Amino acid sequence: MAGNAADIARAEKAVGDYIMSSNSIERLDSTAKEFAARKKQAEKGSAEYRMDDFCEKKCRERIKEIKREAAEVKEPTERIDDVGEKIGGARKDLAQKMSDKIDLDADNFPKMFPKFDLKKMVEQGLDAKLAAPVQFLRQAAYEEYKRYTKRYGKKYALKAAQFYAAYAKRLLETGNADVDFKDSGFAFTEYGQAYIKTNIALFEKIYEALGDDMFGLDLKDYYIIPLAAGSRANSKYYRRGENGQMEQVDAYYATSHVGGGTSYYEEDRLGDAIDEVVGRLTKSVDYKKSHPYKLSHYYRPGVKDSDYVGVKLGGKVVPLTDTMSSAEVQRYMRDHEAELQEKARMLDEQRKQKGEKSGGEGRWKPELTLGGKRARVGKDFRGGRNVSPEEFRSTFGFRGVEFGNYVTQQERQRVLNESYDALMDMADMLGVSPRSLGLGGQLGF
Repeated sequence: MAGNAADIARAEKAVGDYIMSSNSIERLDSTAKEFAARKKQAEKGSAEYRMDDFCEKKCRERIKEIKREAAEVKEPTERIDDVGEKIGGARKDLAQKMSDKIDLDADNFPKMFPKFDLKKMVEQGLDAKLAAPVQFLRQAAYEEYKRYTKRYGKKYALKAAQFYAAYAKRLLETGNADVDFKDSGFAFTEYGQAYIKTNIALFEKIYEALGDDMFGLDLKDYYIIPLAAGSRANSKYYRRGENGQMEQVDAYYATSHVGGGTSYYEEDRLGDAIDEVVGRLTKSVDYKKSHPYKLSHYYRPGVKDSDYVGVKLGGKVVPLTDTMSSAEVQRYMRDHEAELQEKARMLDEQRKQKGEKSGGEGRWKPELTLGGKRARVGKDFRGGRNVSPEEFRSTFGFRGVEFGNYVTQQERQRVLNESYDALMDMADMLGVSPRSLGLGGQLGF
């Protein structure tokens, strides 16, 4: 791995951050072994040796950290499962319903891979770690379907999109983004798998940056291409080396060109590639938030100096300026951006007020946000012991208590304990019996 000290430091930080964000001990252990094997073959003291050694140690460090975090929650003495009446609507039910709607044998794309309202699904409890990959897979499947339809027809296009739908279906059923398709019957190339896994990692980072707002965006132009996967030949790109001269370097990843042109990254810099694409996207989102209205240059054909700045509101073009020359329009848009945006906003508000009806587009909808996690301060109702699901249900009078399929036993116990404390605090503050919180068995948890 050629490069100066600054390049190596940046690479170590990017890879280190990426490793420390992982929560799979099994995957970290496997990755650590791979780096250890590579380290043995590298020359001791070389940049390659240093990077492999660094990555192996980071993986081991993260494994210890995960085990230490897990040890802080007491192991439940008995298995924790759903109790009482089945409630439905849990994350596992939402994921399964979505999976059931994906019909791999359908004769049209919308039935094969429906477009889900992922923002709504997440609000209802779907794990964002499933929603973000599904958004990428659906987007990639649709783009593949359109491309192949033009070239080879609908039947072949459905085949091309099918493995994305199959991947999403398996992901929703298992909750695991690292899907194994060896025995699936699909012609799943090494490049196809690398492309999916690379961009699932990208979309998970996009969710970390934008939250639920990402589900309302068109992200088809934001992706990373794994150049070195499968039989594809490595690409070359040039950068300035330690001696100030341009040097040729192997590129393993290439970013999409939108928002700044294509960039190339070496094998150990996937984290940097992801950060660049996420940075471009967040910059674009921030710009659109501060410039919500698309201002355009309009004119009347054949009429001199008939140009003006306008905006589309409710499907109609609304003029924002008097008529002027083409050059004046360009200068005015550049020099009076904020003023034009405010004028467009006021006109849009007027339009909404005039056309507003009950439940219409102008209706105000409050938005609620949750704060960060804080340490609880209050009475010790449990005496440091673990609460069982049945005790939890009977204490508060719930008709049923359910857990998601992908919630570990330790996580179930932690949530049970914390929820028990919170509800006991509520009952104590309200001066009511804890059992009354279940409204006589009408509520499920």
